[in-house]
Amino acid sequence: MPFPAQSMSPAGVGWIVDAHRTGQPPRHDPRPPRSLLLGDRALEADMTGSPPQPVAAALDSDYYRIGIDARRRAHTDLADVSDITDDLEHRIENLLQRTLELLDGAPKPEAQPHIEWVG
Repeated sequence: MPFPAQSMSPAGVGWIVDAHRTGQPPRHDPRPPRSLLLGDRALEADMTGSPPQPVAAALDSDYYRIGIDARRRAHTDLADVSDITDDLEHRIENLLQRTLELLDGAPKPEAQPHIEWVG
């Protein structure tokens, strides 16, 4: 399994982030060879196995027609995707513009006094 079965604790994540920040990331040990993981069975399988033989694939006479029809259907189904994304982009731009207008019209917060923490 490439990922841990359980999620990491916040302390574990913090430890790894801190190790990367200090330039000493945790070392990853390489995986042992497959023969060591499986024991003698892997060695026997490697020695007795024959190389794979090529297999001739018999194509149906409609193979290319089916592929062309599928591509044609996909082209038809996806024809309006660019219009949808253009409309979405236009709506996002309008929302951004409205947000900027609201922020420009909002009263500016008063400057907060600088507080210095001593500890």
